[in-house]
Amino acid sequence: GNSFVAGQTSGNPLILETNNTERMRIDGSGNVGIGASPSYKLDVQGAPGDVAMFRGDANNTIRTYLGSSYQIFQAYNGTNTNQFGYVGDVFYVQTAAAEKLRIDASGFAHMGGYTDANHSGLSLYKSTNDSYTPTAFNDESLLRLHVPNAEGNYAGITYTHAGGTEF
Repeated sequence: GNSFVAGQTSGNPLILETNNTERMRIDGSGNVGIGASPSYKLDVQGAPGDVAMFRGDANNTIRTYLGSSYQIFQAYNGTNTNQFGYVGDVFYVQTAAAEKLRIDASGFAHMGGYTDANHSGLSLYKSTNDSYTPTAFNDESLLRLHVPNAEGNYAGITYTHAGGTEF
């Protein structure tokens, strides 16, 4: 047919330039590099900040932000921004523009937007002051712990409420 073919037959890379500067390269293995000599099937390198964006349409995007102290992957659906990434020494997950999970440099996990340097392990936080009494298998319970064949054993669990702390 009427196809246009551009390429190299000798195993040398195909290089695309603008303004006398290399912008993209396809190596002899088929790896594609944009701003870099490729080491992977797609290898993109840019200045700190936005590095790549993929668009489904005007309201649905996936983008990456990269810098020396942050790496963030972000999805936007026209209404909500959801993202996860590494900033400083913290890995976090954010949905609807609010942080939901944080794992700090010590490996401690915090959920619900509450972080407290005095607590270790796993911290859970319910952000509203609604009143309910969690009971066994209550769908509104903040945390459920199921240990097979260990009914009634609550060792290692601390429950904190407005009236104090119970074990």
